[in-house]
Order: sequence, then C-alpha cells, then structure tokens
Amino acid sequence: MNEPTLPNSPALLSYFERLHDLFDRVVDLPDHEREAEIERLAIDAPKLADDLRALLEHAERGHSPLDKTVIAGEEIPPPLPRIPGFRVHRCIGRGGSATVYLADQEHSEFTRKVALKVVDRSLDMGALRSVREEQRILARLEHPGIARLYDSGETSWGQHWLAMEHVEGQSILEHCNALRLSVRERIELFLPVLDAVAYAHARDIVHRDLKPANIFVTAGGEARLLDFGIAKLSDPTDRDETLTLRRALTPAYASPEQMRGDRITTASDIYSLGVVLYEMLAGSLPGADTEQRRAVGGDIDAVLNKALRQQPEERYADVTAFADDLRNVLAGTPVSARRGDRMYRTARFLRRHREAIVAATVLLLVVAVGWEIANRWRAAQPGKEVAIFYDAEPIDSQTRQSLRAGAERLAKLDGIGARESFARATESSRGTLPGEALAWDGVARAEASLGEVGRAAEAARRAGTLIDGHGDALPKDEAERLRARALAANHDWDAAITALEGLFGAQPERLDIGLDLVDTLLACGRTEAADTALGRLRQLATGDDPRIDLMEAEVALQLSEFQRAAAAASRARERAAPLQAVVLGQRAARVHAEAIGRLDRREEARHELTAIATRNLSLRLTRETAAAQLALGPILTRVASREETRSALESALAGSVQAGDKRGEILARVQLALVLAKERKIAEAIRASDVALADARAIGDRWSEGYVLAQRLTLFNW
Repeated sequence: MNEPTLPNSPALLSYFERLHDLFDRVVDLPDHEREAEIERLAIDAPKLADDLRALLEHAERGHSPLDKTVIAGEEIPPPLPRIPGFRVHRCIGRGGSATVYLADQEHSEFTRKVALKVVDRSLDMGALRSVREEQRILARLEHPGIARLYDSGETSWGQHWLAMEHVEGQSILEHCNALRLSVRERIELFLPVLDAVAYAHARDIVHRDLKPANIFVTAGGEARLLDFGIAKLSDPTDRDETLTLRRALTPAYASPEQMRGDRITTASDIYSLGVVLYEMLAGSLPGADTEQRRAVGGDIDAVLNKALRQQPEERYADVTAFADDLRNVLAGTPVSARRGDRMYRTARFLRRHREAIVAATVLLLVVAVGWEIANRWRAAQPGKEVAIFYDAEPIDSQTRQSLRAGAERLAKLDGIGARESFARATESSRGTLPGEALAWDGVARAEASLGEVGRAAEAARRAGTLIDGHGDALPKDEAERLRARALAANHDWDAAITALEGLFGAQPERLDIGLDLVDTLLACGRTEAADTALGRLRQLATGDDPRIDLMEAEVALQLSEFQRAAAAASRARERAAPLQAVVLGQRAARVHAEAIGRLDRREEARHELTAIATRNLSLRLTRETAAAQLALGPILTRVASREETRSALESALAGSVQAGDKRGEILARVQLALVLAKERKIAEAIRASDVALADARAIGDRWSEGYVLAQRLTLFNW
C-alpha cells in the first residue's frame, strides 16, 4: 500500500487541520462529554473519530514537566495582557486560537465592561488582512440580538484583539432549566434567536458554531448571540460561496456536512439551531438514549425533524421559514413541515374553530363598530404633548387657530409646517399671555424637531422670559416645562435637569418631557445619565415612536457605540417613512451614515453624507447641513485631499455659527486644528484648540471638553 505524501496532499492537510480543530475543541471537556462528542463524530467520520481519540490519549500520556510553568506543583496562569485603554480583570474563556478576558474599556467620557478577545499568537500580514476583513464583516451586524463589536486593534506584540459587548447572563439552556420554563416559553425565547440569525444570513454571514454556550440570556430575559466569527480568523481560500467565518466547530451541534468537511451554507446553521431547540425542549441531544429525555411530539416533532434533516436541501429554505413554523405551532395553525397532508390541515382548522365559526360574524361586527368609535375618539382627543395648545385660555381666535394648526403638524412630526403655524401665532399674539409664550414654545419645539438647536434655544428663552413672573397664566406643570426648557437653553444644566426630572416623574406618560430630559443630559455631556433616562423612557413609552429611536442613535453615537447607533438610526428612518416625517428621516440618515463611517465603511458613509447634506440644504436645514458636513470631516481626512477636507470643515463651521450650534462650532474648530497640524502649523492649531476648549467650558459641555482635551494631546505630541 502506498503511503500518502504528507506535505503535498491538499486533502490530507485539510484532514489534519480538521483534526487539530477538533482536538482544540474537546481537549478541555470533561471525560463523559468528550466521549459523547467522539461517538457522535464516529457516525459520519469513523476514521476521524479514531484518530481524534488516539491523539487525545497520546496527549494525556505525553505531558512533560517542561510543558508548563509550575511552582509547588501548581500551574501558573499566563499574565494578563496590557492593552492601552483597557483594564483587564481576568480570563473568562479560551478558544482554539484566542483567549477572552473580562475588561473595562476606559474612555474620557465613559467606562464600560467588555469581553476582550486576544488572539494567542502574533500574525503575519496575510493573517492580519484576514482579521481586518473579519472586522468589516462583524461591523455590519447591527442587530439588538447580536452582541456588538465595539473596537479592535493590535497589542504591542502584534496580537490582534477585538472588544465585544460583554453580555452578563446564562446560556439559553441554563436559563430555561433554572426558571423551569414551559414549552411555549422556551419557543418564545428561541424565536428572537432565529430573527438574529436570519439577519446575519441576509448579510451573507454564516455563524457555523451555534450552540447554547453561544446564546446567552440576560437578566432581562433577552436572548443574545455571541462569538460571531472571531474564534478563528477568516479563511480567504474557503470554498463556501457565502462570506463564512472559519472556526473550530463543536461536534455535538455541527451539521453532517460540517463533520464531512463539505461546503457550508446557511442550511448548516439551521441544523445547529434545530439541535439547540431539540435540547431545550427534550432535555438531551438528538439521538441520545437517556431516561431523562422529555417527550417531544406533534407539530413540534415535525418542525424539529425538518430542521434536522441529513441533507441540507431537505431542511427549511431559510431561518425565517423555521421561525414561521414555530409561530404556527404557538398559534395552533398548520405547519409547513407537514405540508401536503390534507387530513392534518383540515383537522387543525376544525380544532381551532369549533364554536368560533358560529360567533365570527357577530364578533366582526362588534370589532368594526369598536374600531370606528376608537378612531373618532382619537381624532377628537389631542395628545397630552400638545393638549395645552388646544386648552389654554384666554387666547384670541386667530392665535388659537394658528396654535392648533401648529400642534396638529407637530403631532404628525411635520416640523417645517409646525414652525410656520407657530410663527404666525407669535405675530397675532404679540403682547398677550399666555398666547405669545405658547407660540414661542411651539416654535422652540418645532425647531428642535428639525435639529435646529440654536433657533430652538432662542425660542425657548423667549418663551421662558414671557412666562417668568406670570406662572399663573398657564397650568403649573406647563409653566414649569417652559421654565425648564429656558434653563437648558441658557446652559443652566443642573437646574434644568432637576426641573425636567420632576416633571417626568410626575407625568411619565409625557414622551416630550422624557425626550427633553434625555436631550438635555446629552447636550451637557452627561451621556451615561442620558442613556439611563432613555432606558426609562423606552419602558414607559407605548408604540414605535421614531423620535425615541433617533434619540437612542444620538446617545449611542456619543457613547462610541457605533453599531448600536447605526441600528437605532435605521429603525428611526424606517419608522419615519410611513409617517412621512421627512426631516426626522433625514436626521436619522445622517446619524446612521456617521456611525457606519466610524465602523470603517467610509466610502459608503461619504456617499450618504454628501447626498444628505445636499438634501438638507434644499430643505433649508442649516444646522443639519452643517452636521452632515462635520461628519464628513474625519472621513475625508482619510480618503480625500486636504483641500477638500478643509472646505467641508469650514462649511461646517460657518453653518454651525449661523445655526447657533455651539457644540458643532467647537468640533469643527478642533477638526480644522488637526488639518492645520498636518500642514505643520502647530502653533496656529493649538490656538484654535484653545478657543474650542474655552467655548466647551463656557457652555458646560463635558463631552465636548473631553473631546477637545483628547485632540489637544495629539497636537502637543505632533
């Protein structure tokens, strides 16, 4: 028999790579778990299973005292890595080629817990290119069900690292068992997992290691996917047609085609998801012969069987179809896994509808009448946010008409139309209260909805001045709201925040007050507090208001959580579209483009921001135009000429000054200072940063002050 030529056989090299990956995955498992995985491997790959067992036995016999550093018989753990910007606490996991640490990422504005994954060995340039490609793939995963990628870089030793969101909780299996969830509750918990995987598949990313340990459930009961493609580095020679991420698989959850080393598609993830769900429901892995196994039958059994088919083409066409069938199980409607069984479908229909068929007509009539009544009630009742524009007295008829028109526009998120109506009210109500104060308050709210922070502040000051000393002209809470907005406009942050906290605590149903509170905290640089207030607002709010999504995007952007910012901005834009909230959609698009620009998608961001700036200019949105040009600055610094960068930033500075956006003015000055530094005009650059620092301190903006100080360090070390 001819022996294979070891170094030159591609098939043999692939075989040993798989053997090595399997060894890394199972070597640290308890004996019974290791043996169970080897036995499962033997079903499809007996030779590979035999070689793996032999390799493990050799490893157990072959330990040398020189393999480990010991003192008094105890293994010394490797030293914790030192990475600038992180305080590393302890190791929380190891993979085949990387170690994960719990760490604090320390920033001038915030400190947050992260899972810091550090590749165990230094990389050559080819491998480094693969890591950067992997980073770009992960940066596209902007989904609340997927742990976010915050940052990446290299250690001083050339080891690549990635800082991921640290998800505290339990694996999905541990969570289900600890709470003794019912079958329905387990399926309901599993459905968001399928939605997250479907999101990744839509972007041509296959997870390839779905298992309970990579699906965590937070204390709030939210399932999150972990470890999206960073346990192993991207393989540019992968035979897959999708952009997959090469990794060491887990045999117990791997698909048959993975075990054979065949081409991997999204169908492989569907199989792994089927194994996870089976274990969640049955209490054991498929095929396990155990008395502890819980019964699984009926439609659930049919769904699981379809997901676990041996041939990929016989499984569900996609994860969405898998999820749809599980929702059908919960609803008691026919599942596609049994499609074609006419008797089954008829039986399901009759079982569901028994007595309801007789009552259906009456029920539909009742619902129709109730719907009409509800619609009429909604049309007649102004929302609490704008009720004061309808109810305040005494107000002349012309002013009342303009105030109500503005309120209607404001409620429809039409800031431009609202501004025009309230502006008319300022003319007709001049010299009278409470009409003139409410008119300027309306202008302030309309300008704020357009992102025109300077004009909004000026209008809020006028409303506050008018009502000051005449608090009895309005209900107490409304007079206090106008006073709080005026305090914020004058940068009296502590007093404004105290007033808004009191108002929001007394009227938690007032979304506008909650948004004012978050916006005020954000404007003075108290970003963590803004995020906390935003969480309260989300809990109390009903419906899918795009204003909350836009606010979350702005908070996340200031926290440097760029994936979260992009995801929230996308939601805001999608929810604004059917409401025809054009300006809100434009603002959301600008935040989204700025976020993806920070996620290394610079060309895409440049194209979007250029288009947004042009559109904003046509809408006469001075501040939003300047904000888009300002967001272009850091991108152009990398991809365009110095002249083009300076032109954009000078336009941003001029627009910010014109719009009264002091923070925009500060940031534009600092970025222009960096351009000057690149031209070796260091003294001039430092003088420009001096002005920016003085302005940030004058308005009490902590975030801007921190940003300026960080950039000044760059200038001083130029």
